[in-house]
Amino acid sequence: MKRKNVLFYITLIMFSVLSLKAQADPCSCDNLSACEVYDSSNDGEFFSAQDGWSSHNNPTTGGKNGHIYTVTNINDSGDGSLREGLEADCPLWIKFDIDEDKPVITLNKEIKVKGNKTVDGRGHNIRLNTKTNIDSEECEDPENKDITTNGLVLSNVKNIIITHINFDDDFERWEEDCEGSDAIQVSNSKKIWIYHNSFSRWSDGAIDVNDGADKITISWNRFEDINQAIALRSGRISFHHNYCKNVYGRCPKAVHKYDSNVRVHAYNNVIKDWGDKEIVAAVSHDNVPNDTDKSVELRFEYSIFIPGDNYTVGKYYDSEILDIRESFYKDKVFVDIRTNGIVDDDWILTSEDISDVEECRNEDCFKELRSTVRNSAGHR
Repeated sequence: MKRKNVLFYITLIMFSVLSLKAQADPCSCDNLSACEVYDSSNDGEFFSAQDGWSSHNNPTTGGKNGHIYTVTNINDSGDGSLREGLEADCPLWIKFDIDEDKPVITLNKEIKVKGNKTVDGRGHNIRLNTKTNIDSEECEDPENKDITTNGLVLSNVKNIIITHINFDDDFERWEEDCEGSDAIQVSNSKKIWIYHNSFSRWSDGAIDVNDGADKITISWNRFEDINQAIALRSGRISFHHNYCKNVYGRCPKAVHKYDSNVRVHAYNNVIKDWGDKEIVAAVSHDNVPNDTDKSVELRFEYSIFIPGDNYTVGKYYDSEILDIRESFYKDKVFVDIRTNGIVDDDWILTSEDISDVEECRNEDCFKELRSTVRNSAGHR
């Protein structure tokens, strides 16, 4: 009898441990929305909006083939948190059901995003920020990196969609070009679609694309009140229908920092009230071998530039290529402004790959484009 009781209690304890383990696993049906598989049949319009390099050959699908994970609270970690879903080892389509009017998720440390994920904030006005707090009198102090945190970090992953999130770090000294946190960092990752988000007031930048990254589309985003918004340092990247307002510089900057090619195709963007060099093709000799055969090429076309008081439209360095063509500048259409060469057309996507490019060549078309991007870019 005693032996049977012992076996009974051992079995009960093992069952309890396994149950707790299952509940702590965001990939387990116990922690998912009724173990519901994401149904993409109702999202045809969403997926059809994907253009550019992230959709080339096989489109980026994110968590399309996985289950639905629902974020139910604003906690930094734990059950029902955004971190739990993004750091899980399974494909997930992440949605939100938080009982607050304007939820603010504050991160104590960066989220290291795993592959095959979609962050879908449509209709929920989700704001993501960090605990960045720089007290140093010298804003560019390297020690600031030890007291700041990034938002989402994509490293060695594939197949990520981030949509309709308000990345607002509420950093009051954003105009001072601090060394600090970025909203999104990408490295050694492929098939990334950053779509319909808003970025403002980060101590460093909005999006950093680093060594080993490739096939990325950044589209229909709003960048506002940021010192240096976007640095693109690797791979083939499409940058379209973005709205940049009151961004001091780098919207975007294509920079040859690593021993890899950088190819950026930008079109149908609206750039307004910048302070310095808004579009840059550059090289950093600190990391690039002198005998490298790699380079930067940035083509910017069918876009609108509305300058403020202090501005430089674009700048290039060394052998890097910056090609601005068929765009609307201030109060007139200009064509074929090129510096130091012509972009090699081999990597430029054709109309077969890009379905929504507006090939504006007159003032009326540009005015309509400006209104569309200004009113539609960003999170909803």
